[in-house]
Parts: sequence; structure tokens; C-alpha cells
Amino acid sequence: YEIPKRDWSSDVCSSDLGNRYDAVAGLASTLENTDDTVEQLAAVARAVASAFAVPFVSVEVDRGHGERLVTTFGDRPAEVRTLPITWRDTTIGRLVLPARGLRSRLSVRDEELLGDLVRQAATAARTSQLAEEVQRSRERLVTAREEERRRIQIGRAHV
Repeated sequence: YEIPKRDWSSDVCSSDLGNRYDAVAGLASTLENTDDTVEQLAAVARAVASAFAVPFVSVEVDRGHGERLVTTFGDRPAEVRTLPITWRDTTIGRLVLPARGLRSRLSVRDEELLGDLVRQAATAARTSQLAEEVQRSRERLVTAREEERRRIQIGRAHV
């Protein structure tokens, strides 16, 4: 999923306050009001791009069966750095950022902000995974119910 390029700064954080932590608050609001997984991950990518003024962010979430959901903001540079997205000590995805342009050494406050944004990404990603697991479980239940109905009907036909 490619996020259309435009100035997202007004969507993610208040330019009047000029505070990077507004990106976290804006992201939290977006995540609370959006059920669509792709849009949630796109909001994470926009928030990170806005908060750190980087031209590229990719949020990659591992799904079951070897699938991966990838949401990208901007054009991928030749050199990137990857940060794990973890949920309760399990890596469930990656945050991909430019290797250059983002200061190689972040301030403590910047690291805290990035950690907050990645935690929100992890929450959105895990919510997505749980929704998919519930859907697969429902599909298995429906299939099992239909197979049982067929079995009962075949059994009645033979009696």
C-alpha cells in the first residue's frame, strides 16, 4: 500500500504547538477512530515521517502464513535502517527508516518519542493480527458446521 504524497503534518501533529509529542496524540486519535488496518499503519508511517521530518517510512507487519503487510510513506532510499516492532517480546514487524537524514544519534527525548510511536504501531499491528485470527476462526467454524450438516443429511438419507 503506497501512501499518497502530500503534506500530512497538519493531519498528524499541530504545527501551532510545534511539539513532536503531538504526533503521538494525533496518532492515538487516528488509531482509535479508524478500524481499517491499512489506514492505521499508514497513520503510523505518517506520524513517524512528520515527527522526525524524514522523507521515507515503511511499516512492515508480519501476518500469518508468511504474508507481510507493508505500508510506505515516500520513496525508499538506497540505504535504510530497520527497527523491530515488538509485542510482548515477540517481533511482529519492522519500522524501516532512511539510514541518512535521521540523526544517527537521537536525543533521549527523540528515542522516547520513537519508542512511543513504535509501541502504537505494535498495538495497531497486533490488533490487525487478532482480527485476522478471529476471521479465520469464524471461517473454520462455518466450514465445520456445514460439513456436519452434510454428514447428518447423508446419514439420514441412508436410514
